[in-house]
Amino acid sequence: MVAIGVGSGLFHTFATNWARILDVLPILLFQLLYVWVYCRRVVGMRSSYTFGIVAAYLIAAIAGRQFPHVLNGSLIYAPAILVLLLLGGYHSTTRKAE
Repeated sequence: MVAIGVGSGLFHTFATNWARILDVLPILLFQLLYVWVYCRRVVGMRSSYTFGIVAAYLIAAIAGRQFPHVLNGSLIYAPAILVLLLLGGYHSTTRKAE
């Protein structure tokens, strides 16, 4: 969380390419780690399936950066939105309200 805050602060202060990397990279690493831990511990998914999901997430995030003109650069958030929708669907069909 500290790395995300520092990277974001640097990017929004200096707006350079090196600061952009320091802004985007910690966020992406956090997302990848979160998806891994969530799939393994909450969903109980096998490591091989979890690895495939995390790899697909990374590929989609990298692919989204190749089209900065689509959605005014917001295409890089598509993997996060897709994972949220899929996890929400998973929980709505498998979990009872507590």
